[in-house]
Amino acid sequence: MSVEAVSKLIDDRMQAAIDGDYYGVLGVEKDAESSAIQSSYIAMAKTIHPDMLSKDGLEEYKDKAGDLFKFATEAQEIV
Repeated sequence: MSVEAVSKLIDDRMQAAIDGDYYGVLGVEKDAESSAIQSSYIAMAKTIHPDMLSKDGLEEYKDKAGDLFKFATEAQEIV
């Protein structure tokens, strides 16, 4: 995933977190099935986990991604 795509993903999902939209944080519709929610969470976690960003040379996004990862984990547990 490109730097721009990761940055946009983090910004968009952080805005959803600020808005309190757990489904938006996970990138799924409100009527999504649990399997789709889990799949989306796993895919996003692989992309934004701070350890993964270090490997991809995206260290500048680590703090923001770490916060988003916490929101995403919370969202996945709640929805």
